[in-house]
Parts: sequence; C-alpha cells; structure tokens
Amino acid sequence: MDWTLAIERNLKALRQIAGSLVAMAGLNPPQPTVSLPRHIHAAVLSILRPAEAALRRLIVIAARDLVVTLSPAERDRIAKTALPAQTSRTGIFLNGRPARPEDLAALGRGGRMTAGAATIAAAQARSEDAKTRPPAFLLFDPLKRFGAHRQGPSQWVPRILFDLDTPPPAPAHKPASPNDPVSALPLCRRLAALKTALDDLPGQAQRLARWRARRRLRRSGRLSPMRPGSPPGHRTRGSLPVDEVLHHCHGLAIDVVMRNDTS
Repeated sequence: MDWTLAIERNLKALRQIAGSLVAMAGLNPPQPTVSLPRHIHAAVLSILRPAEAALRRLIVIAARDLVVTLSPAERDRIAKTALPAQTSRTGIFLNGRPARPEDLAALGRGGRMTAGAATIAAAQARSEDAKTRPPAFLLFDPLKRFGAHRQGPSQWVPRILFDLDTPPPAPAHKPASPNDPVSALPLCRRLAALKTALDDLPGQAQRLARWRARRRLRRSGRLSPMRPGSPPGHRTRGSLPVDEVLHHCHGLAIDVVMRNDTS
C-alpha cells in the first residue's frame, strides 16, 4: 500500500473542498463573517462536517508510524495528575493526590482562596493567548448522543392566569425561515482550523502522536480519535465529492487501526 500517494490524493481533494466552502459562503476566516442566511449556513455545515471527519482520518494515517518520547517533566506532570491507586486517610483527594490533614488545614487558612485566584489568573492568560493564535483543529470525532433529546425551542410556555374568565391567548410560534440570519462565527473558526490543519498535516500527526503517548501514561480517557460506527457527516447515498473522500479516508484509517491492534 502506497500510503504517501493515498495521503497526497485525499489531501489535495480536501483542499479543493475547503476552497469551495469559502467561495460558496463568501466567508473570510481571518476576518469572520458575523452572520449568514440559514440555508447557506446549513449547506456549508453539511459539507464541512464530513470534510473534518475525513481530515481526522488522514491525520490517523499520517501518524501511523510516529513515535513520540515525552520529556521527563511532562511525564512527571502526567503521573501527578493520574488517578492514584492508593487510598487517602482523609477520604479526600486534591489535584489527583491523597489529601493529608495538614493540606486540609492549609486550605482552611485561606489556601483555597489563593488556589482559586491562581486558577482564575491562569484561565485569563489562556483566554488572551487564544485570541491571538489561530484556532486548533479538533482531533477527535464528536461522540454520538443516545436517547431522546429536544430539537429546537420548547413549544410550551407557562401561562399564569389572574382572571379565569379571560385567559390570555397562547403566543404564536414563528416558523424558522431559510433567510433568517444565523451567527457564522463558530463556522468561520471551524473553517479556519480546517485550512490551518490542511496546510500542516505533519504537525497535526505530531499532535496525535503526543496524545497517544500521554494516553499510555494516563490509562484513561478515549481509546481512539475516531468514534465507533459511521463517521460524522456520513451519508449512505452521498453523491458529493466530500462523501467519496470520506469513504476512502475512513476505510484507510480503519486499515491502519487494525494493523496497529494486531502488531
């Protein structure tokens, strides 16, 4: 199997699809569009979702033989945050480690407020950094949702009556129009992340290899970036170019996963 040729062909097809999405909606990822008509937003999203799934499978293929060695400092940090095997005398764990009586006493003297302030400061620093750097591509498929979940706004509203002789009329439900404006900011961020990942496939493969190395140390969390079953955006009778690319990439990624499991 010529993996390099397969990656190049599908990567070229995905780049063409990403360019067509930008032209289709008139989006400008560096300067996100505020809103789009509902029907255009839905059409772009129906192509973007399988394109993201196909790229995730290309990343799995590109990272098939990569081996990453974590630094000693990172290994120690992961070991500290891993779930401990031993029990705590107090029955309480702090930051993944058993809490000693003196730790609880320090928290009672104000250590909790200090830790909370440090956490808030770190979160603010991360948010400022996130505004300057491009959005990162999501390496993991969204998991399937099982069970009943509500679609759209609720049809029922509370009706409090003060005069039983003249009840107020029920509010009229306005149906959604295809031309209603929909926020396009999340769509622009996803499209920008897709284009950034397409331009740096080796870097995305390194990200996945580092996650696998951390996963071996944690021994918890997801087992694979791909969800079980059909990929996101899969259509049984899809006739678009993105459907064919997703079909090829998914089959190749399953082949890579099966080879790694049996090796």
